[in-house]
Amino acid sequence: MQFYDAQIYKSFTYMLKNPNEVESLSLTFAVQEENEVVNRLVEDGENVSVTKQNLNEYIGKMIKYYSLMRAQKQTQAFLSAVYKIVPFDYIYPFYAEEFEALMFGVKEINLQ
Repeated sequence: MQFYDAQIYKSFTYMLKNPNEVESLSLTFAVQEENEVVNRLVEDGENVSVTKQNLNEYIGKMIKYYSLMRAQKQTQAFLSAVYKIVPFDYIYPFYAEEFEALMFGVKEINLQ
């Protein structure tokens, strides 16, 4: 998270270091985007307050949201384009590191 968004990382770090102050921040398990869309991290998330007791769950769900869910449409569009060029059945056997090497190459080639 630190490299994705430094401000969010600082906020999470502050909350973890000061759990007794979390309730004064009036946070809920929902994220409102700039386009006014509300994304619920849990069922009825906008009505579930973040407390000292559920702080770790909140941070875990926020990290998941920012790292996976927020970019889901873009990721699906990217994968759709890749699968048009290389069918999924050809990509599936590779581990992530192998696929990365296939897509972007490797820095060094060992000829031995």
